[in-house]
Amino acid sequence: MKNVFLSLMFAACPGIFFSLNAQGYKIPEKVVVITKQNVNVRQAPQASSTVLEKASSGAMYEFVSQQGSWYEVKDVKTGNTAFISTTVGRVSAGNQIARTDKGLVESNDCPQFVYQRQEKISGGERTTSYGFYQKQTKDVVYAIVSQTTASTTGRMFTSEFYYKGKQMGWYLFFDEVVDMDGVVQNKLETPTVVFANGTQGVIIDGITYKKTSNEF
Repeated sequence: MKNVFLSLMFAACPGIFFSLNAQGYKIPEKVVVITKQNVNVRQAPQASSTVLEKASSGAMYEFVSQQGSWYEVKDVKTGNTAFISTTVGRVSAGNQIARTDKGLVESNDCPQFVYQRQEKISGGERTTSYGFYQKQTKDVVYAIVSQTTASTTGRMFTSEFYYKGKQMGWYLFFDEVVDMDGVVQNKLETPTVVFANGTQGVIIDGITYKKTSNEF
């Protein structure tokens, strides 16, 4: 099924673009790396505080300070302050973290590698896959997002989306929906954030996607 899915997703590879451009971003001195699954990110430094979102192992937040048993952090999606228990995260130097500008984004729109997640659903299986590439514009990145649903009866449905965003060095930030040519169609209601997860793959909106070769 893997090869069928990848052939559906990347059958059209219209061309290679210019080489990647110089950096226009800054890596934080320190970040908080989430070390457990389904972590509560809270509004205030107390266990009874409102949960703002859930985070998975590998997700990162910019470190602001430590308040007792809590890390004060900045959420890259909103720019707002949040709090994470020191029991579910660790502080890491910014120059030691997995980066998104080191091989994750490719220089053509038929990526050599994609990042996949498979899940069982009622009546079948769903595979979601992301590929990341850059054209000639400085620090602007694109994502091909393909979702294929295979039913137990053998039927297969594929939907494909394209996002546009920014290369931030330690994460990718996508906030616009575009067409195949990169023309903006509308804004995403909630931006999509991608963190590199070492050699294993990526963390996208708190979910792990495994790195998979697009060669078949």
